[in-house]
Amino acid sequence: MEKILVLMSVYNGEKYIKEQIESIFSQNNVSVTLLIRDDGSSDQTLDIVDSLSRIYNIDVYNGDNKGSAFSFLDLMSAANNKLEYQYFALSDQDDIWQNNKLSHAIEMLKKTHSDLYVGSLDAFWNEDLSTHKVIEGRVYSNFEAMLRNSVAGCTMVFTGNVLNRISVYKPRYIEMHDSWILRVCQYTGLKIVADKTPYIRYRIHGNNVCGASITPYQKVRAHIANLLYHDPKIASKTAHELLSGYNQYLQNDEKKYLVILDRESNIPGRKYKLLKYYRTEKFSNRSRKFDFFFETVFGKV
Repeated sequence: MEKILVLMSVYNGEKYIKEQIESIFSQNNVSVTLLIRDDGSSDQTLDIVDSLSRIYNIDVYNGDNKGSAFSFLDLMSAANNKLEYQYFALSDQDDIWQNNKLSHAIEMLKKTHSDLYVGSLDAFWNEDLSTHKVIEGRVYSNFEAMLRNSVAGCTMVFTGNVLNRISVYKPRYIEMHDSWILRVCQYTGLKIVADKTPYIRYRIHGNNVCGASITPYQKVRAHIANLLYHDPKIASKTAHELLSGYNQYLQNDEKKYLVILDRESNIPGRKYKLLKYYRTEKFSNRSRKFDFFFETVFGKV
């Protein structure tokens, strides 16, 4: 039976955390340990975790409030020396896992000889689960991956190779932990497998630290808002961090692209060089190609 360490960052999660922890320890055909980092909760979260730790194999430590992104990186750093585990997974505090989530992910990792598994979400936003929609996790090309986050960290299962690679460098800036993990793996040559079938019920509610657009109206509104108000520094800062921490792993073409994205490189004719990628790179769909053109022309990349 495979030993797996699940990493969970918590913050004021008293309403749903018991149900999530119980679903984690209902997993079939794996031996689970849960490592929790509290990111400065002020509610009853830690009391609930403490009561459950008398039943389940749970370790807890407290930390300063860093936000979920850096809290998860702290967890990965803490897990990096735990050699007794073959696999690792990330968990939110308010979802519900199907009981074969972890065993299925490990099976796919073995079958494809991959280091990182990313899955899809069965997102729901009412308590009886009657209103829900599948949000598919996708891995885009290295080029397009720098422009959007297409995976959810709560679906990720990975080998120690991913922990080791993430621990090579501590970035000063990340958009989110899941997008950082994905981009590091892609750009440093670790193999990734994506799964279209969801094995996690992803809860949408008013207290979500990170949510998702579900209805068509929400999607259109979020898409327009992203085009108009997108922070142009996200791709640039991420490129700068990848160049700073993983330069030795990068292929020449990838390095060239990241240098152009990185505004600190002060490359002459940056916008023109980015538009070359508009003509030469393949996009996942026409909408994404238009987005890249719009964002480049109006300085949003």
